[in-house]
Amino acid sequence: MSVLPSSTPPPSTGYTPPLELLQAADDMLLGDSPGELADAGRAYIADAPPK
Repeated sequence: MSVLPSSTPPPSTGYTPPLELLQAADDMLLGDSPGELADAGRAYIADAPPK
């Protein structure tokens, strides 16, 4: 199971991380509980700049 959606392109920041780095991040997230992932999602949204 991959955490990164394959249909969503990465943000256009001019930087694309190496696939090994993306896979390592994906692997680390697989060990997190649903509660930890929900907390991370809330923190990400709270820290995101307004659109």
